[in-house]
Amino acid sequence: MTGYEGYQAASARLTELEQQRITRDAWRTELQQVDRELIELQSQAARHREQLAEIETAQNELAQLAEALAEQTRLESELAALREARGESQSLERQRKTLDEDLAQMRDRYAKLAREIEKADELKAEADRTAALESERQQLDATIQQHELALKHAETQQSLLKQTRLTHARLQQELAQRQAELARLEALQQQAAQLAELETTQQRDTERLAHLRAELNRDEEMIQSLATGGLCPLLTEKCLNLKPGESLETRFRSGLTTRRAEIKTLQAALKSLTEPLAQARSAQAETAQLPRVRADVERIEKELAAQLAQLAQHEREQTQPDAAELNQLKAQRATLDEQLRAARDAERRFHQAAGMRDELEELKAQGQTKRATSESLNQRLAQLSDTAAQFAAAEHALQALNDPRSRAAALQRVIKGEAALRKNIQQTETRTTVATTRQQTLQTKGETFAALDAQLGEANAARALHERAYHAYLANLKTAETLVAHEQEVAAISTEIAATEKAQAETQASLQSLAARYDETAHARSLAELEQARARVTQCATQLEHQRAQHAQLQSRLAQFDEARAQRAAQLAEKDRFNRLRETADFVRDILQKAAPFITESYLFSISIEANQLYRELSGRHDVTLKWTKDYEITLEEEGRERPFANLSGGEQMAAALAIRLALLKELSEINLAFFDEPTTNMDEERRRNLAQQIGRIKDFQQLFVISHDDTFEGHTDQVILLGERD
Repeated sequence: MTGYEGYQAASARLTELEQQRITRDAWRTELQQVDRELIELQSQAARHREQLAEIETAQNELAQLAEALAEQTRLESELAALREARGESQSLERQRKTLDEDLAQMRDRYAKLAREIEKADELKAEADRTAALESERQQLDATIQQHELALKHAETQQSLLKQTRLTHARLQQELAQRQAELARLEALQQQAAQLAELETTQQRDTERLAHLRAELNRDEEMIQSLATGGLCPLLTEKCLNLKPGESLETRFRSGLTTRRAEIKTLQAALKSLTEPLAQARSAQAETAQLPRVRADVERIEKELAAQLAQLAQHEREQTQPDAAELNQLKAQRATLDEQLRAARDAERRFHQAAGMRDELEELKAQGQTKRATSESLNQRLAQLSDTAAQFAAAEHALQALNDPRSRAAALQRVIKGEAALRKNIQQTETRTTVATTRQQTLQTKGETFAALDAQLGEANAARALHERAYHAYLANLKTAETLVAHEQEVAAISTEIAATEKAQAETQASLQSLAARYDETAHARSLAELEQARARVTQCATQLEHQRAQHAQLQSRLAQFDEARAQRAAQLAEKDRFNRLRETADFVRDILQKAAPFITESYLFSISIEANQLYRELSGRHDVTLKWTKDYEITLEEEGRERPFANLSGGEQMAAALAIRLALLKELSEINLAFFDEPTTNMDEERRRNLAQQIGRIKDFQQLFVISHDDTFEGHTDQVILLGERD
């Protein structure tokens, strides 16, 4: 046997023994599990025995508690009955106390109502005067209102007259200024008419001066360039225009002196024209305003004529109402208001007496009913008087028992588990028997693995003996397996070498043929032409892209120009429209500015009158007058003196503010509904009731909404909507 074969045989033996070792390890694990299961079953059996002893003890104790349980049941039934009786006694006691308190309050209320009814009966004669006083008060209010309207109209007319006089004075001053300006501009017309002649003269002299300066420069050049012998610098022969004894230089110098004198004269003339020209141009610029100034003068004259007519009309309409009579009427109204207030108070108290009589009868009936109820309660309380002592004795006896029912319930829970416990004991005994049998079987099976460790040692030693020869065999096995592949690879390489040599020979022959036909100069020239063509193509492409970019840019700019042209046309049209609108707005603004004080004053006057009427309705007082001044201040006139808004009470301020707001709604809008949010804040009970009554009397609004936590309004409204819970 070779070393390789010996190694293979030892490895097979080791594999067989390794399977036996795995089986032995599984046997050991199973044996350990059986041992642990037996220990656990023994522990469970001990616990079961202890629980069984506890159940027997509980059964004995439960038998001893039977009498205590019956006593506890009896005492609890007795306590329940006594508890109901005690609750009834306490409830009856509270009812009796409440009845006593109600009877005491009803006696006080009865006495108070009797006194109030007696006082109200005494006020009947005073209450009967209310209707006559109210009629007289309304007539007096109408008379005072007419006097106030007349006085207010007179004040308005005086204000209009004053305003018209101020406007007339302003127009006269403005007309004087415009006429002075017109006279000054007309005086400048003659001076402006000379502008064309002066400009013509200035232009003529300026041209002549430029011509003379040119001739002067030419003569100076001639003199400098004269040659000896008197020859003309422009000709080669002697000048024929010279007089006898006159040289060319003398002739030029005499012309030079004449021209310089003329230039000096022209310069002085041009300098003297500077100031008249400036004045003429300024006059022409200013005289361009003549049409506008003339139009302003005509307009102001027309307005002045209209103001004069209006001033004459206002002076004719002026009246002087008698303020003393108005004050006398107001004093009379104050006296009447005192009488009316006393009569209304008497009427109110007299009418309240009817309700008091009904309440008095109702109190009598309720008192009789409550007294009967109190007597029945006293009888029942006498029957239940010893309930508290009986309840205390029964409760003490129940506490002495120390709640045997709870202990019995706990014992019952312990005894209840006896059947399940006995079943568990039986199952535990069965499992113990099975586990003992398995333990004995496994111990017998373990004897077969006694010699396994020795056999494993022998097999490992045999394999170690042949291990070197085995590894040597494995190292040479791979090399031997590649012999056939190497032989095939050598054959393929030989074939490829032959084919490559043949192709090389053919390529060499083709190369020699091409070399014989190759022209190096033509090749270089073709390369140069190719490079030039490529450069030209690149240049043309670049130029083309540049031209395209320029074309796109120009197209974009053209589009922008077209858009700008359209925008400009639209803006010009919009500008013209805005100019027309501005002229119209200026005209309307001027008219409104002139009319605003009169309109505001008229509205303030009408709103103040309406607010005064509303305030009187809201407050129920016709002896006061509410005013809303030009400074938008609220004042209250009472008995000939004025009280500012800050000095009013909280209720008066609330009523005044409501009156002003309602008057504004009525006069300045077409809204026929109004909302009142907590209108009775800071008001006492009487004023809240009056406000509720007066709000209900307002007839100028289709709908009035009142939002309030105060229930005063419930009897004076058509419909009540309640939000939230109510007791």
